[in-house]
Amino acid sequence: MDAPALKLDCSAAAKAALEGGTQIVGITAATMSIFNAHDLAKAIKHQNPKATVVIGGPHVTALPDDTLQRFPAFDLAVVGEGDITIEELLQALHNGGDLDGVQGIAYRRNGTVEVTAKRELVPDLDALPMPAWELLPDLATHYRPSIMGYVRLPANSIVLSRGCPFHCTFCSAAVFGNTIRAYSAEYAFELMAEMSRRYGIRELEIRDENFLVNKKRMMDLCERLRSSGLDLTWSCNARVDAIDPEILAVMGDAGCWQIAFGIESGDQGILDLEKKGVTLDEIRQAVRLTADAGIQARGFFMLGHPGETEDTLRRTVEFACELPLSSMHFTHFTPLPGSPIYPEARKYGSFDEDWRKLTYWHPVFVPHGLDRATIARWEKRAFRQFYLRPAILGYHVKRMTSWTYFSRLAQGAFTLSRVLSR
Repeated sequence: MDAPALKLDCSAAAKAALEGGTQIVGITAATMSIFNAHDLAKAIKHQNPKATVVIGGPHVTALPDDTLQRFPAFDLAVVGEGDITIEELLQALHNGGDLDGVQGIAYRRNGTVEVTAKRELVPDLDALPMPAWELLPDLATHYRPSIMGYVRLPANSIVLSRGCPFHCTFCSAAVFGNTIRAYSAEYAFELMAEMSRRYGIRELEIRDENFLVNKKRMMDLCERLRSSGLDLTWSCNARVDAIDPEILAVMGDAGCWQIAFGIESGDQGILDLEKKGVTLDEIRQAVRLTADAGIQARGFFMLGHPGETEDTLRRTVEFACELPLSSMHFTHFTPLPGSPIYPEARKYGSFDEDWRKLTYWHPVFVPHGLDRATIARWEKRAFRQFYLRPAILGYHVKRMTSWTYFSRLAQGAFTLSRVLSR
């Protein structure tokens, strides 16, 4: 049950979840939503005190002890991937068995939190069943990517791999780890085709952390999409060091219209400190090749990194405007639970660790030598300098060939005006 898609508040969501005599309710939450998840758990307990609430997701995986100690309405936690763990946990609860034998969970015993042995990652994603999308609200009407993440409707998102082999200090690999596991090209195609044929989706945002990490698989999938005749366009995320002209040509022929790059900073020293593993020249080349191939390049940046100064902020804004990006987004550097930077963030600056604020929208981390007001001023300046340039305005006006494109640009302009006026 997707409560936000159905526009249900906690009380209504709890009532719907408990219909039919439900005794066990599972909730997933990232750090930014962990308080909302606990509000829902409390509503469930209020309506049925005997119900068991299981919490899962990246936040509790990173901090199982702290989470269960802090939020009493969570009875149990799934730590890590839940595909196999939840089945074994339900069986143990049904049989009244010893929870110690279930790998990958956390629970309370005699006032302390016990964490069982770590669950091994699912090695073969093709062994998992097709997602039960039919249990969700209608995919074509209840979901869509962010404003700049689609050009056609109905649009939706999909994930075709798990894990990331890189070790950027600001990323958490708590759930999926640092080993790439992906659906085969055949299975990935079937997932995308199911979205198109059964649910009428015309566009997909592929949300893998690095969709291009396996070039052979990627080329195979693109060939299947190209030859299938599916009326499907799509976008994806990629690292700049995975880009080359051959793969861009194949992706364009297979319906890819946009690639999003996590660029983060325009200062090489900051990229090196955070173990990004790429150079500014590699970024320039990848974005240029993408634009030259007729695929829109989208850039994601952060402000307020460890080691950030006004000079590095200026270089980052100038770098964003130098690149042939069709759109970009600036957020605040945020040390998330499970990331390498989280336990040592205070070595580099002040850190407001309020989990409610770890959303990327608040300057919770302020590096030594800067203050929140300065970072906020540069955030406004970044959006203004990038989007109010004649070149970027002209770029999008030329592509305003449909009502959908006009509508999303209008929404984007409204959002930009709010950022600049606050």
